[in-house]
Amino acid sequence: MSIHARLTLILLLTGFLPGTLPAGASTAIPEMNSDKAAAILLSVDQAFSDRATESDIPTAFLEYAADDAVMYRNGMEPVTGKKAIAALLSGEAGARLVWKPLAADIAASGDLGYTRGSFTYHTAAGEDGSPPKGPYQGYYVSIWKRQADGSWKWVFDSGVTSKLP
Repeated sequence: MSIHARLTLILLLTGFLPGTLPAGASTAIPEMNSDKAAAILLSVDQAFSDRATESDIPTAFLEYAADDAVMYRNGMEPVTGKKAIAALLSGEAGARLVWKPLAADIAASGDLGYTRGSFTYHTAAGEDGSPPKGPYQGYYVSIWKRQADGSWKWVFDSGVTSKLP
């Protein structure tokens, strides 16, 4: 169902029939260049990956996360909120995670989008001096929400490992 059809249905169900909208109101969805919008989101995701390389995984994930962000990880219940995400990632400070955004799309409303791509992960060296493990390779998807200040924050992140060392 197209966005226009959904909007018409919503208007009908809420009692706003055509011709009864307040003066000046419009049901038109603003046009936007989806290629340009997707390129912006790809750029944000690449900056996020670069930040993880420049600093560390916890710093980058918390800087780019919305306050109510949710992470899905293998074998775990969903992790919700920055405080819980910080606790989950606290042991990742010495690990290396690099990802490459491969595709993005943004909703016609311009306030929600996703990126997907591939990643490579190496664990931190063990406390006993054992070397880092990896590379672990896989794929991820992140859902992004535009914030009131115009910035983008991820609201959902999930990754799956497809190749073990």
